[in-house]
Amino acid sequence: MQVIFTAKNDEGDSKAKPVKHFMALYQTKPENISKVLDDWYGAEKKEYEKFADAYPLNGELIKQGKKLEAMYEWSEKTNIEATPTFFIDGYQLPGIYKIEDLKHLL
Repeated sequence: MQVIFTAKNDEGDSKAKPVKHFMALYQTKPENISKVLDDWYGAEKKEYEKFADAYPLNGELIKQGKKLEAMYEWSEKTNIEATPTFFIDGYQLPGIYKIEDLKHLL
């Protein structure tokens, strides 16, 4: 499964920092990404600084800019409008389904 985000590599995009953080955490500890995403999306109030303190990085965040740009360009070319968007084996999961529904489909 892939998770595609539509954040821009731009300080003005409030989604950029958390998405780069997700990407950096996945790069360093992919086995923890479910908990990372649950913690972010499950929080009542999304506070990036608090989240970043809970998941510290050592410079990996800076390395994510070009990857985020590539993801954004791809999402523009393929008309991805919602974030996150889920793909399974290269096919976009239709909007009527939730990721939880996969256990019934697979």
